Amino acid sequence: MLIYLILISLVKGNWHDALEEDNFEASTCGKYQCAPSTATVPSGYCGTVTNVNVFNLKACPTSGTSTFCNTTTLQCTAAPASSALASYPGEPCTSQSDCKYGTCTSKKCVGVAKNGKCTTHAQCAPGLRCAPGGTCTAQLAIGTTGCRDYQDCVNWAGCNATYTSTNGTCTSYATLSNGAVVTDCVNGWSHLCKSGFCSNTQSWYGNIGICQSAPTSVKTLPVSCTQDTDCVGTDGTNFYLGQCTCGYNSAGTSYCSSFIGDAPGVLLIQTWLKTLKLTTSCNTGRRASSACMSLIGKTTLMKQVNFGFAHYPLTINNDACIKSIYTPAYWGLSLSEEFDTFE
Repeated sequence: MLIYLILISLVKGNWHDALEEDNFEASTCGKYQCAPSTATVPSGYCGTVTNVNVFNLKACPTSGTSTFCNTTTLQCTAAPASSALASYPGEPCTSQSDCKYGTCTSKKCVGVAKNGKCTTHAQCAPGLRCAPGGTCTAQLAIGTTGCRDYQDCVNWAGCNATYTSTNGTCTSYATLSNGAVVTDCVNGWSHLCKSGFCSNTQSWYGNIGICQSAPTSVKTLPVSCTQDTDCVGTDGTNFYLGQCTCGYNSAGTSYCSSFIGDAPGVLLIQTWLKTLKLTTSCNTGRRASSACMSLIGKTTLMKQVNFGFAHYPLTINNDACIKSIYTPAYWGLSLSEEFDTFE
């Protein structure tokens, strides 16, 4: 049920009720830079590492067969092959074997139509869900009761089942105010809370929680650090421990992770909320998938906002070689350029 990609795993690492043992050592951070004229990068390689952990980098050729930098070996290789399609209704195909669900028709997997028989949401055409009784019917609108899980609801809403597991209410993502009760509170994160942040109260159906103010960094971003205890966030009452992470920069500086209430987290939530409203051509269970983002032309944007929050320390003070080798997901397109397509 993850709507904001890779976020839950990050939350587990970022938000704590108490300060834990600090094992991070900033002294182990490497220094990353474009190779100076005094450094030699062998042909076929995109970098070398010195005995003092300095990475001298050089972009791979932009044409030919070896355009991809393998960051493990620092060799220029062919780009990784794309994985085989396992398309759902609404997604592209070239043959029937490409469709995990549906029939390949006119280069698109076509799902079960309205009132057709189904056993899972994945079989239904975009805009439909597999309703109780086993037929594909329209996804439930915001404010409608009777949902069992988020896939019953339109693609920009989740199921807030605060009464019973079969009588939830379809609720727009990221709209519930502080104090609202939610049933998707996992490790401090809720898709339904406007802030994105919640406190768990009890486990019942899903995870019962209360929406609350999201923590923000005590210091102004970016925050350089040498240990996790340098990375503190607050919601105005409580304090939370972040993570000190090695960056990709020429000084070998480490930086604090971003909290969900900081600018990268707020941008992540707002962007997902806007983007999900564009996913009407995607199957209900695929609303946040990479295949759906590709279908609606938002792959680059979503990679940027996800990377910008999840790996914030890695984006600080990147030079041109780092941007092309290590952080292209973040620097691939200006955010202002991509946001123009929402208007």
